[in-house]
Amino acid sequence: MEVENTSAVINPNEGYIFYAKTTRSHIFAKILEAMNANVSDINLWITSSNVTALSTETTKQCTTHLRLDAKEFDEYYIAEGARVLVGINLPLLYKLVKDSIKAGNPLSIYVKNDAQKFYMRVDKRKNTSAPESASGFDDTSVPILTLAPQTPQLPSSSYRTMISMDSHTFLHICKMCEHTSSELIRISANMTKRQLTIESWGLQNPADKKVILAEADTDVVFRSVGEDFSALYTLRLCHKIAKASTLSDHVHLYMEPDQPLVFQFDAGNLGYLKFYLLPRSDD
Repeated sequence: MEVENTSAVINPNEGYIFYAKTTRSHIFAKILEAMNANVSDINLWITSSNVTALSTETTKQCTTHLRLDAKEFDEYYIAEGARVLVGINLPLLYKLVKDSIKAGNPLSIYVKNDAQKFYMRVDKRKNTSAPESASGFDDTSVPILTLAPQTPQLPSSSYRTMISMDSHTFLHICKMCEHTSSELIRISANMTKRQLTIESWGLQNPADKKVILAEADTDVVFRSVGEDFSALYTLRLCHKIAKASTLSDHVHLYMEPDQPLVFQFDAGNLGYLKFYLLPRSDD
C-alpha cells in the first residue's frame, strides 16, 4: 500500500484528469470481489457519462462487462474532451484495498494528469464534516498498465427472455453440481410451465443433480418470455460467475437461442456487472 504525504484536499480541476467520489464504497468492494474471481488485468474506459470495463477470460468463453453511471456518483469529474483508458491489475488492487473499503467509508477514485497510477482514497474520518487532514485518509495506488485494448463482440440482438432468481440459490446449485464428476451444467427454461431447470451434465444419471425451480413456488420470476431454452455451459465458469452473489441478492438471466447466456448483477444504483457466457457443444 502506498500512502502519500500530501494534502488530503482534492481539487479535481488542478492536476487530475479524472476524479469520482461515492459514499457507497461497500458496493465497490463487492464489485472488485466479484470481478477478481473472473478476470486479472483489465482496462477501464472512463468517459463523461460512465466507467466501463470489458474483459474476456483465457478460454474465450466468458466476457465480463462492468458499467458504472457517472450520474450515480456523488462527485464525478473528467477533463474536458478526455476519454481515459486505465489498465490495472485487478487482483493487486483488490488485495490492497479490500479491507479498507468494506467498512463503507466514502471512497474516491482518481487519475492524475501524468496518468502513471490509478488511485483509490478511503475517507476514514468519523466526522466527515470535520476539517480534512492527511491522517484521516488512506491513499492506495497501483501502476497504470499498458494493455492491449480488448473489444469483445457483445450480442447485438435483443433478448426476449429475462428470468430473475435468488443469486445465493444459484451459487448453492453450482456448488452442489461441482460435487459431481461433471464438467458441464445444463440450464433450461420451459416458458409454458414457467420452470427453470439447472442440472449437472455428463453423468450416467444426470437427474441425480437436477434442480427444477418453478415460478409458482419459488422466488424465480419470468419477467419476459420468448421461446423455450436449453444449453450446456462450463460448470467451472458458472461457479465463478455465481460468486458475484456477494454483489446482489438477485441475478437476472437473459436467454436467447444461439446467443450467449447473460448473467446480470446490479451494483446498487451505480450500475451493473454482466457476464456473457458462451454455450458448449453437446458432443
